[in-house]
Amino acid sequence: MQTNASPLAIIGRKYGFDIDLSGKHDMLCELAWLKSDYLQEVVLNLDRVLSGEISTFEFGYDATIIEFYQDVSIIQYDFFNKFMEADSSLIYGLMNDWYRAVLSQKTTI
Repeated sequence: MQTNASPLAIIGRKYGFDIDLSGKHDMLCELAWLKSDYLQEVVLNLDRVLSGEISTFEFGYDATIIEFYQDVSIIQYDFFNKFMEADSSLIYGLMNDWYRAVLSQKTTI
């Protein structure tokens, strides 16, 4: 484990994401730029998708957008030129833990 890894990269590893500038999921580095109020909105809406209240929720930052569905989500990146699928439960865990980490640091990222 790298000692100089970002907090987001460390949380990402817990869910199988390699969030590093040279990692397989480097496009998720943009999530570090999300502000805490937006992260709160994201997590609340991901809960709504998982409960069946809504069918999908889109979120992201600039060049990376995640289309979140109950089972499998789509990560669109490189300004919509590329995409990959990811297990929605892993995306949810990542976003929920990232939001809690931001809150515990009392920092708006």
